[in-house]
Amino acid sequence: MLAPSLLVRRLALALAVATACAYSVSLTAQIPTRNVNMVAGLEWPGGDPFLQRQNEPSIAASTRNPMHLLGGSNDYRSVDLPVALSESEGEIGDAWLGLYKSTDAGDRWSSTLLPGYPQDPSPQGQASPIFGHHAAADPVVRAGTNGLVYYAGLAFDRAANERLKGVDRARSLRLILDHAGAQVDAAQFDAMLVDAMQTLEQLIVTVVAAAGLRYSDIDVVIRTGGSSQIVAVKELLERCFPGKVTVHDPFTSVAGGLAIASYYGY
Repeated sequence: MLAPSLLVRRLALALAVATACAYSVSLTAQIPTRNVNMVAGLEWPGGDPFLQRQNEPSIAASTRNPMHLLGGSNDYRSVDLPVALSESEGEIGDAWLGLYKSTDAGDRWSSTLLPGYPQDPSPQGQASPIFGHHAAADPVVRAGTNGLVYYAGLAFDRAANERLKGVDRARSLRLILDHAGAQVDAAQFDAMLVDAMQTLEQLIVTVVAAAGLRYSDIDVVIRTGGSSQIVAVKELLERCFPGKVTVHDPFTSVAGGLAIASYYGY
């Protein structure tokens, strides 16, 4: 057993070392350095020969190696490159999702477009589930566990969106299904949702009861996720919680939720 005086001296030494380390950490604050151009070069698509713009960035650091960064943005490097929307609609370029990588904490970057853009001739691009869409935007990048990074965004067709303006629900659904090549009308689609809506309503009843609450005790219901945009889902929630339903980032919150679930191992 150590003598009391020796034990005190050792504790004092340990406290002094810990204090010195704390001061050392506090004195090594981050200092900004030079700006780095994340998009450089004249070779398309790895560069931006037309000196176009990028905006609405999202970025995440790997949880396995914080030196590894992955970013995304709305990237307009292709707007000067025409692409035929259809045989009758002429040619027009559009925005796509940019993809940016760094392995040295952002000192140097490589950039390109997310595979699947309209002018993408690569096998990887043409096998992409978003290949065939004319535009893509609104990226969200989130870090998960073990170095996994989630990249989400929206791929769409502006021409199809324009055709939906000013038409009723049944006609809108018909145009969407026609564009997707689906052989189903609005009534059939509603019929397909009956069982799902009954299941959802029962889940709502079960969850509220398990929490020991009544519907009137709920202050706000936040719709999120693509399925929450379905009219039948909106109507069900409004029926259960009249005047209390709102919406918040129905698409980007999904990527954020996946990252959180991955972090906690769900």
